[in-house]
Amino acid sequence: MILVIGPRLAGPLAVAVAGLRKWYRAPDAEVRDGLANLEAELRKAAKGGHSATPFDPNDLLAQAERMKPLAVTYEDTGGMLACSPRTVQRLVKSHDLTTIGDGPGTRVVVASVEAYVAREANRMGEAS
Repeated sequence: MILVIGPRLAGPLAVAVAGLRKWYRAPDAEVRDGLANLEAELRKAAKGGHSATPFDPNDLLAQAERMKPLAVTYEDTGGMLACSPRTVQRLVKSHDLTTIGDGPGTRVVVASVEAYVAREANRMGEAS
């Protein structure tokens, strides 16, 4: 499926892609190049370089899956679990979540968050 993005939407999307490129340092050159090309095309469309930008959302979804972070901050983990960073600290201390690093650079391993959610879902399913 190909989407056609007009100039009014292309500008904000270009800004969002630029922000994503600054935030995420993709180790995969294909992802970096794809994001750079997408941003360039969106900027061109926003300036009226052409009437619309062909865009395949399946390509973007595949790129997003490759860009999934392996570890996140306590704040981001709290957002994933809908709890406070202090609760995340308690889960780390009780060994429910795994961390890497030490001090202010400590990150929670995303796989441990996913495993924790699966364990809790199973525990809640057994309790009902």
